[in-house]
Amino acid sequence: MTSQEAFDINWNHFVVGKGKPSRNGRGGCAYRGECGTKCGVGLLIPDDKYDTTFEGVSVPSVKPLDSSYGLQQRVLLRVLSELGFANDQIGFLSKLQECHDCASASNFHTEIELSLRDLADRYGLTVPVNTETVTEYRDGSD
Repeated sequence: MTSQEAFDINWNHFVVGKGKPSRNGRGGCAYRGECGTKCGVGLLIPDDKYDTTFEGVSVPSVKPLDSSYGLQQRVLLRVLSELGFANDQIGFLSKLQECHDCASASNFHTEIELSLRDLADRYGLTVPVNTETVTEYRDGSD
């Protein structure tokens, strides 16, 4: 899967489709949350590849440490590799996860849209064209 494809899946789900954020019973982010919700990276993991040990584990932005947490991250990285993500895409996936996890529940759709736009700029991705966006976006050229 390319970074553009992963981005498009998230854009279409959260911005166009107004998908709900994925939270666990304690209010934290989850790959698989209440009522069938999924986070940004969770959307990319098919049900048959999902493992409950992913919960509470973030996509590492650096090489995982030798710890139980690091072992869980390695399992997650193995699954992402099986899905076609290359090692040089892991930083992108970590930032994609942050777009979801850092958007507040009270203003989720506006915040995730802005974060995804910033991510697209940072990684040279194309924001899908649609008229259903949450906020008016200005590129500063006015």
